[in-house]
Amino acid sequence: MNDVRRDQLAAKMLVCSYVVRGLLDKIRTLEGATDVPQEEKLTQIKKIRDEMTKVGVEIDNIKKEITLLKSYNVN
Repeated sequence: MNDVRRDQLAAKMLVCSYVVRGLLDKIRTLEGATDVPQEEKLTQIKKIRDEMTKVGVEIDNIKKEITLLKSYNVN
């Protein structure tokens, strides 16, 4: 695997992990907020979950690319 590309993929994975952590923190904050109406909490949590799904797709794409690069290097 090309070292430069491997480092780029590792950086992308790191960014994804920090994004997920931030989104989880947002959910925890919303759950603890007593001044926010329940309907608004649910709406915001749904948006956050949609963002987490997008990050999950990005992680899957990174994993696929890593697998592809590894198989390319072996052959």
